[in-house]
Amino acid sequence: MSDDPLLPLDEAARRLGVSVETVLRYARRKRWRKIKGNDGVLVAVPAEMLDNSEKAPQGQAYPSPPAVQAPDLAAIVQATIAPIQALLERETNDRRTLQAQADQVRAELAAAQVERAEAVGVANAEKARRGEIEKRLSDLQNQLEEMRQQAESRRWWWPF
Repeated sequence: MSDDPLLPLDEAARRLGVSVETVLRYARRKRWRKIKGNDGVLVAVPAEMLDNSEKAPQGQAYPSPPAVQAPDLAAIVQATIAPIQALLERETNDRRTLQAQADQVRAELAAAQVERAEAVGVANAEKARRGEIEKRLSDLQNQLEEMRQQAESRRWWWPF
């Protein structure tokens, strides 16, 4: 720790190729020694950090990533998308199958509702017919009763 040089914040930032705020974050995160003085804050930057930054070209703290060629990127994207496309096609086919089944069920439901309506109509007609028949039966029973009463009422004068 004592081998680490004490540098002002702006000097440390310049030598590391980063901003002053980044140097302060490094100091907090990596627990570098800081000394507050009248002329600002001095930070003990590890020597290996300074050695690495001096080897990097000026203005770049880290080497740039290797360039990826467009055909390789396209192949990677295509390989990544292929299973998703297959899954999408399968889901689309499943949806179409389910839609066809739902349409068939709707048609069957409509046919069943028509049959129900016809059955209700037939049942209502049968109820009406039954009511008419019961009324006719009641009328016939009343007529029979009247005929019996008439037959008995004629006998009042008959002596036997």
